[in-house]
Amino acid sequence: MSYFEIKSVKYPNMFWRVEDEAIPGNKNYVRKYIDNNEKPEMIRYSKAPFTVIQGMTAANGKWCTCEALVSADAKDAKRTCRIYISRIGNKDPEFSSLIELDNGRLRLNAKVEHYIENGKKYDQKLADKSRNLLAEYKVSMGNIDPKLFGDIKSETGAVIDLYAEIINNDKIKIYIYAAGGSGKTYSLVNFSDYVLGKNVGIVPIFIPVKYLIADNDSPILDYMCLKYANLFGENNTTINKGEFLIRLNSYLANTKQRIVIILDGINEEQEKGISDIGKLDGIDNCSIIVTSRNTTNAMTRLNWTGYKILSLQGLSYEKIRDYIASKNIDIPADFIYDQSVLTSPMFLRMFVESMTDTRVRTDACSQASIMDAWINRQLEVIGKNNFNPVLDWLLPVFALILYDMIGQRVSLSVADKKAALDKTLIILNDSDIKDNIAAYGYDVWDCDISLRETYRYFNVVVCSKLAMLQQSVNEDFHWRHEHFRDFFVAKGLEVLKRFSKEKYYKEYIAKFMDVFKYPEVFEKNNYSAFTIALYFTELVKHNLVEEVAKNIYIYTMIRNIIYYSDDLGFTDKVIEYANYELMVDEFSSDFDQFDIANTLNGVACTLLKIQDISKKLDGKEIAERAEKLLKKADNMLERLYPNVYELDIREIPDIEKMSPEEVVKYFKFMSERLAMTLDIKSGENKKYLELYSRICGNRGLLYLTKHYLSVENNIDSSDGVNTFMKNAHDYHVVGALYKYCLYDYALYYYSRYHENEDEVENARDRFDISLLALGTDEYHEKNYQKSISYYELSRKWVSKESTKPRTLSYLVRSKVADYRENSDKYTQKDLLNIIRMEEDALYLYSRYKMRLQIERVADVIKEFIDAYKKYGVNGLRDEEIDAEVIALAQDIDRKYVELYITTTSLPEVEKYYLES
Repeated sequence: MSYFEIKSVKYPNMFWRVEDEAIPGNKNYVRKYIDNNEKPEMIRYSKAPFTVIQGMTAANGKWCTCEALVSADAKDAKRTCRIYISRIGNKDPEFSSLIELDNGRLRLNAKVEHYIENGKKYDQKLADKSRNLLAEYKVSMGNIDPKLFGDIKSETGAVIDLYAEIINNDKIKIYIYAAGGSGKTYSLVNFSDYVLGKNVGIVPIFIPVKYLIADNDSPILDYMCLKYANLFGENNTTINKGEFLIRLNSYLANTKQRIVIILDGINEEQEKGISDIGKLDGIDNCSIIVTSRNTTNAMTRLNWTGYKILSLQGLSYEKIRDYIASKNIDIPADFIYDQSVLTSPMFLRMFVESMTDTRVRTDACSQASIMDAWINRQLEVIGKNNFNPVLDWLLPVFALILYDMIGQRVSLSVADKKAALDKTLIILNDSDIKDNIAAYGYDVWDCDISLRETYRYFNVVVCSKLAMLQQSVNEDFHWRHEHFRDFFVAKGLEVLKRFSKEKYYKEYIAKFMDVFKYPEVFEKNNYSAFTIALYFTELVKHNLVEEVAKNIYIYTMIRNIIYYSDDLGFTDKVIEYANYELMVDEFSSDFDQFDIANTLNGVACTLLKIQDISKKLDGKEIAERAEKLLKKADNMLERLYPNVYELDIREIPDIEKMSPEEVVKYFKFMSERLAMTLDIKSGENKKYLELYSRICGNRGLLYLTKHYLSVENNIDSSDGVNTFMKNAHDYHVVGALYKYCLYDYALYYYSRYHENEDEVENARDRFDISLLALGTDEYHEKNYQKSISYYELSRKWVSKESTKPRTLSYLVRSKVADYRENSDKYTQKDLLNIIRMEEDALYLYSRYKMRLQIERVADVIKEFIDAYKKYGVNGLRDEEIDAEVIALAQDIDRKYVELYITTTSLPEVEKYYLES
């Protein structure tokens, strides 16, 4: 890219820049600088006057005829040019005064310098150093195929041209997030290459965060000083950081250049790796681009105010198919592969490479199977017979031990590597394990697994040939990618399961499950634990049913995967893994019976909460699976706590005629009456009653689901009575009653002993959820006013922040439905209140990463839009309501992009509002 710089003696403190070719998003602009500071807004002209400006600029002070500067269809070129000069003067009188018009000729009375792409206007010292460092880094990455780049999108879902963002802003801060394996590094390395090739006076400085020494006070500046300071010292000598910054600023000012510091992968060393990012503001004309697997909400140590938030999207199915087709791969008709797994560029590339010139093809239904197939192909390339044991058992066990030592860090010191290898040798030299390894065909008795041999194998295969571990400038090592680390950790667990029987496997699976807890993992941003759990279950899938039935750790792992998948919106994973919960034989199992019943109930609840379950083709089967889980949980709990099962729920009167406040008073009366029977002074009984109350709530949800399945399939009840809705309400009432009993006892205990205050809040929150369920029953029965009363009462009870958004959202849903039926009763204030409640709910949903709820918010607001367009306020539209609806619609789309990192679609609520 090149441009003209215009300077005039007439205005010594001003100069202008005009691009001599179109830049995306920057067409027909002139940049104006006063006292070396660019005006905040670039001056934009329509096409015709800008063409005249470009023509005069290119002439570099020489005269041009009016005919040469205007279009051929202009009848009077002189008059047309005078009109254009007048228009230019309206926007920039100083620039217009530089234009001289003399009898049909024009010129710029100014000095014009042309900054050309291959010229010497820009000093190449800094750019050449950046090119060399980038070239070194690219060696470890392999070839970069542009077909593997996903779109970069803004918070509103608009596709962003990153180059235009950098060109159009002298200083800009950008934060790009995407899931691991989405191609962040590939995209930014390619971007750096592209900008350096353009030679426009912008120098990218690409810094992998895993190279930074996180324990230093200034890790970023230390790295820059190490790599670039010798450019500015005398005779290439290194200078200190302070002097380096002074000379770097001076260099950029003198050569009229800018830099873009790209910090790739801040999640890999967490935020302490870039603790001095704020110091980069001291570099003039410096932009910053940061990439991460985490959104800014999850990265709380640093202040991200002022950063433009963008997301790198996963590949569309069309891009996946185009890439596969471009590689001329023949995929057999009976070959099974899951396109949804291939939206990650990293795994698509590995899938294609593993399908090329290989005799053994493995179905690709998961990331683990793709990784395994790809690694096996690497073994073919480097010589399988000599090195297979390294990747089959040495590196996996090493990775597992290392993960136990240093956690999810990508970098490891030489000391870490040695300590992990030493421990690996102790395990692999165990005689029992050697026997088992030998049974798989390895000559471990003929070839001693010695420290010397291990280091040789390790360095040749892992570090050199496959570069799974790479050495950085400070002599430390780092994993090639976090996905390789996570895969080999999972494979390490699988290796110990195969070779060590119970001896080491039980120890390390227990240690891993100490890390993989719900919901602590995501609260600590430990996404690798979830990935490791997925990989491990995929690697042992052939006998996972057996493992679930006999190993409490695997059983718990499956449960946590289901819960996390639900939180992340991975519905298919929820359904897939829920199958395993049905395989546990509670009569012969050594597991804790309460824990099994509790898990069965939790998984059933997760299945029943799947969005639009009644509209899914397999909705009936999912509901039946949930019903089986609830029945098993019920049967197990009845043996543990027969007290509650001996009560007759028919004793509970019809509460339809009661107000919500009266219902609570009735629960208070029943709590005192049932105290002796329930006997919740016993800690065990209290635990059992809590579970029973939740089972009742989930049975209510089950019958509600059955009701909507019957509606979707046009099935009417034979007796004309909606028994599903009645059963749903009955179970919700019973569950609410017992939750109130638990709350009442917790309150009594605290008031008497002043202990367990947290338990009062927890019991209060559980009862609040039951109030929401009772309100929801009324909503589905179209008793909107009563549902609103329940939700308003719920707002008084709710204590947990994570429950508040649901209360608000349910209340909005009922108010929208009531507005649809009674629009004449709703004022402007009422409608604004609805919108603002949903705004509050949306903020909390985003804060707690409740992804699926964002879609529900979008659906409810679309219903509001339909009603508002039809009824307005007393039949009229209102400007303030219009403005707030649009603001909320935009916010919904932004939050959707932020939470669904790899999606290619949006709710498009704003578009729906404008078009409907």
